[in-house]
Amino acid sequence: GKPAMAREVRPSMSGDWKAFAAGWKERRARAEAAGISRFTSPSRLEEKERPRLETGEVPRPSRAAEIGVLCHKIMEELEFSDPSVPAGTEVEALEIMRGFFKSDAFRELAGSEILARELPFLMPHGHQILQGVIDVVYRREGRVIVADYKTDREIHPEGYRMARDLYVRAVEQTLGLKVAAFKLMFLRQGVIVDV
Repeated sequence: GKPAMAREVRPSMSGDWKAFAAGWKERRARAEAAGISRFTSPSRLEEKERPRLETGEVPRPSRAAEIGVLCHKIMEELEFSDPSVPAGTEVEALEIMRGFFKSDAFRELAGSEILARELPFLMPHGHQILQGVIDVVYRREGRVIVADYKTDREIHPEGYRMARDLYVRAVEQTLGLKVAAFKLMFLRQGVIVDV
């Protein structure tokens, strides 16, 4: 037969886990009823700050979003000492990246120590778990800088203060580094903006 201890522990653990799971299910049901998801992201939090579409429709990914994804992918895999765009890259993304490679913004990145690219993070945020990915963390002249790539046609840094605060906190907690600055890198214009 089984040792007496094993017989005693299993039922009590089973009961504890059932109560634990029931508590989480109840908490999840309350959150869902209140319209609160367990996970959120910096972009979702920023969207809450902006006015909603009158129709209430969720917009489909746009061509601009697709171009942004392509440019981010190129930056994730880029060899800064010999920048190039993969063969077959969509024409608009190709033009954006070729222009960016000639910019002061690119030279700043290329002349820096890259500490992390596409850095994933999870951290508590109120009653939710904040999840996200930070485009790049680099060190320049002894200063740690967090940067977010943008492919927007216009430069509007004022809408990114919340992202700045969240990304800086995430890097400081995840990597244990003191962040000196948060910057937006507008790839299309080749411009860096401090936020």
